[in-house]
Amino acid sequence: MRAPSGWIAIALLVTASAQTLQAQRPVHADPRAEFRVGASLTPRLGPQLGIGMDLRAGWYARLHLAADAGAVQAQGRWSGRQQLSATARFLLDPFGERPLGLYGGAGLVLHRTVHAEPTGALLLLIGVEGSAFARPLVPAFEIELGDGIRATLVWRARRADSR
Repeated sequence: MRAPSGWIAIALLVTASAQTLQAQRPVHADPRAEFRVGASLTPRLGPQLGIGMDLRAGWYARLHLAADAGAVQAQGRWSGRQQLSATARFLLDPFGERPLGLYGGAGLVLHRTVHAEPTGALLLLIGVEGSAFARPLVPAFEIELGDGIRATLVWRARRADSR
């Protein structure tokens, strides 16, 4: 039996025109810096400023480190407070197909208030990031739960090909 040459031509055409999907491309760490403005809401209210860095750990995952400093009110006076956090985040829309991208994550946080021992805690977070391709800095808003509740506005450097 002879194979129909039309089917062979179609199979060759489909094979030759197949493209690699964005999620199938190799992933590079592509570090991204960020600036953070936040506030501890509980157990004590206090503003904080910070910087951070995230690395890709795949198209959908990010590893994140942040350092924040600020003040909290304790025993009727303001005291300095520092925070270090390390989290892993999962993005629901890594390619910016929608204007807002939801993400969630978990990690560890270490707090230190002046004249007190450092304390550590588990950290859970949920966030939403603005359009990945709109401007050089992409805004995001996060709510963190770990040794209290914290709200943070974040501005991250834009990536060329994803959130």
